[in-house]
Amino acid sequence: MVSLSELAWRNALAKLDRFKEPILVQKYGGASVETPEKIRQIAERIREHRLEGFAVVVVVSAMGKTTNQLMDLARQITPEPPRREMDMLLSTGERVTMSLLSMALGKAGLPAISFTGSQAGILTNEAHESAQIISLKPFRVIDAICEGKVVVLAGFQGVAERTKEITTLGRGGSDLTAIAMACALRASRCEILKDVDCVLNGDPRDLENVSPLRKIGYQAMLEMSFLGAKVIQYRAVEMAAAHKIPIYVGPAFTKNSEGTLIDHQYENLSVSAVNTFKTVVKFTLKTGVSFGDFVAKLNHHQIAQPQVLAVDINPSDLQEQWLWLTGPDEILEALIKMAAKDSASEANAQFSLVSLTGIAFQNLEHMDQIFEKLLSENIRIEKLIHSAMSLVFIVKRNDFQKAVLTLGKLL
Repeated sequence: MVSLSELAWRNALAKLDRFKEPILVQKYGGASVETPEKIRQIAERIREHRLEGFAVVVVVSAMGKTTNQLMDLARQITPEPPRREMDMLLSTGERVTMSLLSMALGKAGLPAISFTGSQAGILTNEAHESAQIISLKPFRVIDAICEGKVVVLAGFQGVAERTKEITTLGRGGSDLTAIAMACALRASRCEILKDVDCVLNGDPRDLENVSPLRKIGYQAMLEMSFLGAKVIQYRAVEMAAAHKIPIYVGPAFTKNSEGTLIDHQYENLSVSAVNTFKTVVKFTLKTGVSFGDFVAKLNHHQIAQPQVLAVDINPSDLQEQWLWLTGPDEILEALIKMAAKDSASEANAQFSLVSLTGIAFQNLEHMDQIFEKLLSENIRIEKLIHSAMSLVFIVKRNDFQKAVLTLGKLL
C-alpha cells in the first residue's frame, strides 16, 4: 500500500513531468555574493536566463567570509561550541544571502521566493556540521517553479529527518545542495559559479604554470576534489556521477565563458593534475583504543568528522593505529587540542599531502621516475596511497612546497 507522503511525491513528480521549461540549477559561491552590488549583478544574469526560456533555481552561499566570521564569534564565547548550536548559527549566513537575492530579483522584475534547506525538503542524518542528505522531496520548490517563480535556496543546510534539527553539510556544502536539487528536479545541468574561470590542473598559489581543464569525467574530478581541489565538494561530484547530472564550473560574472564541463562522456579523456592539502594530521590511537572510541571522543568534544585519508597499523605495536586525517583548519585544530588532553592518543600536524592524478602516472616506469625525482630533492615519503587514478604522497610539512613544484614539473 502506497503511503500518503509517497503518493504526494508521485503527484509532485507528475506535475514536474508536465512542466515544459528546461530547469537550470545554479550555485553562487561566497565571493560572488559578498556585496549588494554583486548580488544585483547576479539578479541580472538570472533575468537573462529567464528570457532565454529557463526555469531557474539558485543556491547561494553565505556572503564573503561570513561563515568564518560566525565561527570566530562562537569561539569568542566558548572554545568548544556545541555542534547543534553551531549549525543553528552557521545556517544563518546563507539565509541572509537568499533573502537579499530574492529582493534583488523582485526589484529586477522577476517573481522570486527564497527557501531554507528544511523548507526545500532537504532531509539529512543527524551528524551536525557534516550531515549527509538521505532524502530530498522539494514539494515547495516544484510548486514555485510551476508558478513561474525563480527559487532561491540557502545552500549548505538541511533538517534531520528524525529529530527535525537544523543541520549543515560541511565545507562546500552549498555545492552538494545544488547538485542534489538538480538531481531531484531532473535539471538539464547544474552550474557551479565562482570567482574562478574554470577547473585548473593545480593551485595557482602553489604552481606558476597551471592549465585549464575544460572537460573532465566524474571519476577524475572526484579524485581531484577528494585530494584537495577546492573548486567543488567531492560529495557533490559523487552525487552528480550517480545521477549523471552534467556540471559546469565557471565564473559568476563573465558571460559566455568556456569554463569546465564535468560529465560521464569525458570519462576516457586524459587528465593530469596536482592537488594538495597543506595540513595532514597523523593521529595515533594507542594500544587498546579502537576507531569507535575515537569517534565517541569526537562526539564528546563536539568535533565534526575529519576526512580520513588512510589508516595504518604501527608495525612496532600491532595494537596501535595511525589515522591520517585532513579537513578544514578548525576541525584539525580541535583534533590537536583533543589529543593534548588525552594520554591515549597523539596528534602530529607536521605533514602535508601532495597528489598526482592521471592514468599515465600509473605506469610502473612513470611511477619509478616520480619516486626518483622526489628522492633527488631529498623529499622523504612518509606515506604512499595508490588509487586507480592517483598517486598520493604524504610528506613532512617543510617539504610541501618542494614536493608540489617537483610534481608540478610532470604536468
